[in-house]
Parts: sequence; structure tokens; C-alpha cells
Amino acid sequence: MLGRETAMASSYWFNVMDYGATGNGSTDDTTAIQTAINAVPASGGTVVFPAGTYKISSALVVRSNLILQGVSDGSAVISQSSTTANGLSGSDITRLTIQDLRIQGPASGSGKGIVLTRTSNPATVSLAFARLTVRHFGGTGIDLSNPIVSTFDSVTSANNGNHGWDIRGVSGEPPGPAAPSSPATRTPSPTRDSASTPWPTAPSSAAPRTTAASATR
Repeated sequence: MLGRETAMASSYWFNVMDYGATGNGSTDDTTAIQTAINAVPASGGTVVFPAGTYKISSALVVRSNLILQGVSDGSAVISQSSTTANGLSGSDITRLTIQDLRIQGPASGSGKGIVLTRTSNPATVSLAFARLTVRHFGGTGIDLSNPIVSTFDSVTSANNGNHGWDIRGVSGEPPGPAAPSSPATRTPSPTRDSASTPWPTAPSSAAPRTTAASATR
């Protein structure tokens, strides 16, 4: 029995198959999926991927207030066929959820799995990735620009040609404390320094770190 909240939410669900996607692994579903994403109102909604393999040939463009929902057993797969295109791309994102999906590349080339950049916003805000696998891209699996107030639960980025994850701070560099000014200063190594050597404390002004539940190269 559907509750009132579920019944109301269903009016904001957009099934990619209703927009012409086949999920058969051979038909190019790029246009159908992008049309479903574009149909979501600015206030938000959920794009649903039933079980299947959805071949795409260019990056799917995502935006704010969007949920991409697959199947809990991992049987919904977005498969990028181009060696130069990303899987998902977006800019200046606030509130994006991706869950129960596999996003895979062609195992060669320069394309990345998920790329979220900033042009006018100071940060990428409120990402929620859960039960997500990104693999077999020629470039980095997941590339995020200054994500804050975000959660990553059971996310795997593996078997990609470059890094599993690239998470960049405001300046475009990976967040963290500045390098020591003195060449004589040495950061202790857990394999070469005594356990009694204290770890350096990051300055309070250091950019906050975003952690990933599973970040595999």
C-alpha cells in the first residue's frame, strides 16, 4: 500500500524508459536519458533507471536538485561507449543524489566517470552518493570540485586509468595544509618514524577535507 508521501513523490519520478531508453546495451540511449533529466523541474525530481545496461555516447549533463536512482542489486548500468566523453558532467551543483547505479567506461581513452566543476559557485554542495560503482574509464573515476556538506556511502571507484578520486579545493588543488616553509621540516612517515613521533596538526584555517567511504584506485 502506497503512503500519501510516496504517492505524491511519484508525480516527480521520471522513468528513462518512458522517454525512449531501451537498456538493452546496444541501442544508444543518450538522448532518451538526457530528455528525462531535462524534464525534471527546477524544484527537483527523481530520474529512475530500471534494470538494464544503458549505452551512452556522450556525457549526461546533470544539474541541481536531481536524484538519479538505479536498482538496489546493481543491475542498472550506465555504459559510456566513447573513449573521450565523461559519463556524467555538471557545473555549480547544489543537491545531487546518485544511488544504486553502476557507471562504466570503455576501459581506455581520456574520459572520466563523474565530473562536477564550479564556474560561479564557491563550492559543490550537498552531494549524496550511495551504493555507487564507477569503473573502467580511461581518466579519473570521480572528479569533484570543492564538495562540501556531502556524503559518500558505499562508493567504489576502481579500475580507472588515472585516479580513483580527484577532490579539489577552492584553489583547484587537493585540500589540505600548506607545505612546510622550511626544507628541514619533515612529515613523519608511519613506516619510517617511531610510533612516539606525533603527527603534525593541520592548521585551523586549512580547507575542510571531504572523505569517501570507499575510494579505490
